[in-house]
Amino acid sequence: MKTGKNFPAAGFGDRRLAGRACALFLAMLFLLSGCGKTIARDSLTRPPQLKLAAVHREAGEALLDAGSFNWNYRVSREEGESSIADAPHPLDENGSWENLVLASSASGSEQYKVSIEWIVKEIEEETDEVFWPARLVAEAYDEKDVGNTGAEPVQSVSCERKELEEDSFLLHLQPERIYRITLFWDEKDYGDDGFYGNASYMFRTVTTEPEQE
Repeated sequence: MKTGKNFPAAGFGDRRLAGRACALFLAMLFLLSGCGKTIARDSLTRPPQLKLAAVHREAGEALLDAGSFNWNYRVSREEGESSIADAPHPLDENGSWENLVLASSASGSEQYKVSIEWIVKEIEEETDEVFWPARLVAEAYDEKDVGNTGAEPVQSVSCERKELEEDSFLLHLQPERIYRITLFWDEKDYGDDGFYGNASYMFRTVTTEPEQE
């Protein structure tokens, strides 16, 4: 075996130490590069924000906070806590909705990409780590039914986690609708994820006005 100048050949013990040092160096490099970014499961003490981004370049996007939720999370190995929030029915006449602007050129419906953004407790920063819900349910109500909370959704879609994880997954949104999107995280995943529950997000779809010449 050739050795570099002034560096003797390593024996078995030296090779083992060198291997450990190399592994430690690679681990440090991995973390410093950001690729090893992880978060403590007990940092997710609230539901994520829901982001809707248009595939059509003229349409808008929205970043929504959960209006109503039932959230359960771990604070230590033995202890857990929960929080609950209520929001009005999507058709409540006193309700307020964030407007999501659809492109005026869109015919019938507009395609939207769905993503979720977690806010980590204490440092109040976003994390790139994703915990997809077990299920998503999207309900669309006709805007004309505002005030009639007994009206049924004009459309309802349910999707499982495997569909949500696909890059090709899109929601087709129509104008003049009030949407409620509910995400569900299963209790059976509590041991691994450190949280479970459901969260709902509401918004109204409007179209852009044509520009005046």
